[in-house]
Amino acid sequence: MARPLAAGYLSDLDLHTAANERGENYWDVYLAEIAEQLGLPVQQVSLAALADAGTLAQYSTLLLGEAPAELSAPLAGTLEQWVRAGGVLVGMGTPGLDDLFGIRCQGTMPQPAGPFSQAASLALHPHQLTAGLGSPLRSEQPLLIF
Repeated sequence: MARPLAAGYLSDLDLHTAANERGENYWDVYLAEIAEQLGLPVQQVSLAALADAGTLAQYSTLLLGEAPAELSAPLAGTLEQWVRAGGVLVGMGTPGLDDLFGIRCQGTMPQPAGPFSQAASLALHPHQLTAGLGSPLRSEQPLLIF
């Protein structure tokens, strides 16, 4: 059966609230904005919904941000089945899912001036896949990486 062309992103209200209560930013809220800038329509998916194979079957692509390791690990089996069935999983800072992504985290580098400081920039070479990508305010400015 063909998988629908729909993308989702993890954004969980409980995780968001907990991060804010700790005085931290909940970076996953920016996944929708990133997808929008790339022209990819996405739907919000809660952490609880990720545990449901039926919910996952509605998506062809899933963007995962930094879910806490103790919450990510139990989802690994469901997500692995979904990927094996043809789902595309894009993860950013996904502790507990190293085996699923085929990676081993060696550590992280803290931002020198805090979590909101610019860590790097990215310049895209002219190509049909990168046409139109960049800062909407200053097209000559490299993309900032935080």
